Amino acid sequence: ATLLRHFVKAVLPDAIQGPRNFAAIANNPVNFSSLDRPGSAVRMRLSATVVRVSHEGDPQGADHVGIVYEKGGRLHRVRAQGAVMAIGSFVAKHIIPGLPAEYKSALDQFHYGPTLIVNVALRNWRFLDKLGFSAARWFDGFGFYCTIRQPMVIGNRPTPFDPDKPMVMLFYVPIQHPELPLAAQGATGRVQLLDTPYVDYERQIVAQMQRMFSSGGFDARRDIAGIVLNRWGHARMSPAPGFFFGKNGMPSPLKVLRQPFGRIAFGNSELSGHQSWSGAAVEGTRAITQVLEAL
Repeated sequence: ATLLRHFVKAVLPDAIQGPRNFAAIANNPVNFSSLDRPGSAVRMRLSATVVRVSHEGDPQGADHVGIVYEKGGRLHRVRAQGAVMAIGSFVAKHIIPGLPAEYKSALDQFHYGPTLIVNVALRNWRFLDKLGFSAARWFDGFGFYCTIRQPMVIGNRPTPFDPDKPMVMLFYVPIQHPELPLAAQGATGRVQLLDTPYVDYERQIVAQMQRMFSSGGFDARRDIAGIVLNRWGHARMSPAPGFFFGKNGMPSPLKVLRQPFGRIAFGNSELSGHQSWSGAAVEGTRAITQVLEAL
């Protein structure tokens, strides 16, 4: 979040109050009215979901692309001289009409696995302090990893890191079906992830914590203040054989998608093989450069 705040402050100085220093950019409120001002060279439109990106005319000779998005229950359209698809391939392949067969095939080779990310708000973490660790890894039961993280110290903002103070514990819970063909694993896991009621996940989380931490004095009724579930249906890339270097004489999907489709370039982090900040920076920069060169 702090990295993104720095980007916003650099292109829209009024968007975050205060001077251009680390503490002010990380902690100060966002001035949302400054994000989308008429006449501004950069405009950020929040709560807008793009549903279509298409060339105006022949993709090889078009001068513009049309972008249709939904906001507040209404459809809107804007024109641009180019567009970068810095989004997951599982979305891009559905909103760009007229994609050539090689692009469609490339986008279909991106497989994703779902993951449940759980934040457990603790009133204290004395039980971890007593057990002598702050993170755990296990190989059976619900999930596979949990941790608490020391808060970042930024400026003069209070950042208590005390076993007697509240803390958030993070759990990673992959939803896996290795018994199925690769293409079916993600879809089956997403159905399971989204169909499972909150109360079922709550019971499993509490039972796992009680199992692991009761010897340190953990008591769920006393120590847990709340549980927040983040259901990520496309949380991680699962590259299949041929993804990086191609197979059967065909190019890899990465090689195909790193070439623009007319005035539409692909700049999502997955073109590095997994979702990551470094991949997003490298692929996004390359895609933007390709669009600018075509103007």
